[in-house]
Amino acid sequence: MTLSNLLFVATFVALASSLSITNDGYWTAVGNMSVSRSDLGVSALGNAIIITGGCLGPQVSNVADNCSFSCNATTALVEAFFPANNSFVRLADMPRLRYRHSTEVINGLLYALGGRDGTDHLITAVDVYNYTTNTWTTSSFSYSDPSATSDFSTFVRNDLIWLVGGYDYYYNISSAVSTFSPTSGFTYNAITPMSDPRGDTCATVYGNTIYVVGGFDPASGANYTIPVSTLEIYDYNSGKWNYGPATPAPGGDKACGIINGRLHVFGGEGKQATNACVYSAPESNVEEFNLNTNTWTEEPPMDTPRFRFAAEYYTQPNGKQTLYVFGGQGPRNVTGNFYPTLSSVEVWTDLYNTNSASSSSVTSASSTGNVSAASKMVAGLSALVLAFVIMF
Repeated sequence: MTLSNLLFVATFVALASSLSITNDGYWTAVGNMSVSRSDLGVSALGNAIIITGGCLGPQVSNVADNCSFSCNATTALVEAFFPANNSFVRLADMPRLRYRHSTEVINGLLYALGGRDGTDHLITAVDVYNYTTNTWTTSSFSYSDPSATSDFSTFVRNDLIWLVGGYDYYYNISSAVSTFSPTSGFTYNAITPMSDPRGDTCATVYGNTIYVVGGFDPASGANYTIPVSTLEIYDYNSGKWNYGPATPAPGGDKACGIINGRLHVFGGEGKQATNACVYSAPESNVEEFNLNTNTWTEEPPMDTPRFRFAAEYYTQPNGKQTLYVFGGQGPRNVTGNFYPTLSSVEVWTDLYNTNSASSSSVTSASSTGNVSAASKMVAGLSALVLAFVIMF
């Protein structure tokens, strides 16, 4: 273990233990997907959450390097999850194997972008799913090299899908922010790049502001062993990036999103150093960043530690704000030296409007008329994909 690894572990423990704890929600186990999978995509569409692709098998260690791991089977499987009764229905498969990708919804159509196929090649085709007809087509616009990436994060704003960070074909890091329009295709480097390049990151939008948290920067020389701890904030009005308070529990593959005026950050990939390797360590912690006070607090943890999972917000018919977590990978099997994929699903029910006197800080705080993922959530059609991808 290097000195930098030791310093990171010590800093992580100190920061995480100093957070104040709130109880603005609770977790409930709601069932299992038909198959275990990680590195999948999810998006709310109508009365369902659509689950696409992913890695089927466990992450196994590479023969030449027992410290790195890779997926041994990918899938094109698509399922619909119905929160009303916690049931699953098989849908038409995607046109191709795809994992480490992202999906978003615009005008009732689901778009699958980026990611990798079963041979670890980047996918440039954009596949489009029509829920009404249960059919897939392929867009005439493609995600062209060298801008194509995997392990990025997405959100929807102004009928555009915004793509943040990620890795290119050779797993070089990206700081770019690009957009995809269903009618005009991709615009690369749509805004000023982030200050800190990162893959396996999480980005979300709230009104005129982008929040980017977590991820890894292999260019730092740490070989994916030290996560990016910075919180970057972009103001569309000024066109500038600034830093917020550092993330209390740095990691990659975190799910994030904004609900009731607070940035929630869920689970992800921490690191556990041994004499031989620095292993991935799935996390269950939940942090909350208050947009008004610029402070972090801690929420009750997930029931199951996981990384490489996907998550999606969903507004229930009774108005309760919930977040569903799907699959991912659990703790490393030390004997077999692999990370098992998970099928379990759990839901976070947010109680902030019930518990807090400041209930005016609701999700639909945007007053600009922009179609943010947060405002879509209130309408019950959240297109905010919280799918998080992971590295080796």
